[in-house]
Amino acid sequence: MKVQVFVTGTHVIVQDAARQREEIRTVGESGWRYAMAEALSSTLSAAPIGRFSIVSGSVLLGLAHTRLGVARVEGAKGLAAYVPAWCEQVLHVKASDQVVRWRESADRQSVLVSCIDRHLAEEVVGAFAQAKIKLASCLPAVLAVFDRAADVASRAGTIVWTEGSKPGDRAAAVQLLHVESREIRGAWRGWIQSPDPVQADVELDAAIARFGAHHGVGANSPVRRGHWPAESLA
Repeated sequence: MKVQVFVTGTHVIVQDAARQREEIRTVGESGWRYAMAEALSSTLSAAPIGRFSIVSGSVLLGLAHTRLGVARVEGAKGLAAYVPAWCEQVLHVKASDQVVRWRESADRQSVLVSCIDRHLAEEVVGAFAQAKIKLASCLPAVLAVFDRAADVASRAGTIVWTEGSKPGDRAAAVQLLHVESREIRGAWRGWIQSPDPVQADVELDAAIARFGAHHGVGANSPVRRGHWPAESLA
């Protein structure tokens, strides 16, 4: 059996879907490894022994721990050197402090780049080793959810990624993705003050409109919204 771990800016959430069990830990002075190992151990202690016992888990990381971008690489040579340099210049992160991954687009004109905070990645590995559970994957949540969404629009559209503990409870960090033919071709990340729960999210709607116009999509183009971890793409 497999558990799913969500890591937000302040919490570790371990879900055992098979038994509809959830463990939540707030990260304190002891750090991410302690909070995650404690939540994993608590989940393990409640699981039965046998063929339904927990043997592996995957981790999804929120915007506080990841960066995502699209680098234009037409004519670029040596992506292993180009991509880390691009991360430092465009994403404003120190590449050596990140776990940097990338994949080329079908036309080889761009690469989708993801960065995971290296210290947190090491904490994840340590927590799983301490709990004696195999770590199957550790990915940015927005990218993992996008890859699993079989019905992502084949024509140009926008994915709006927000985070919060429940619907309507939006954190300030927002990720917008421009999608064409099931590939991410553009990305923008920003901080937009969350509105009062009873008010319309005017500033976010304006940012979505500007982002779409920048990528040449019309007002009627598809807009998919994901609010993580409360809900997936709608």
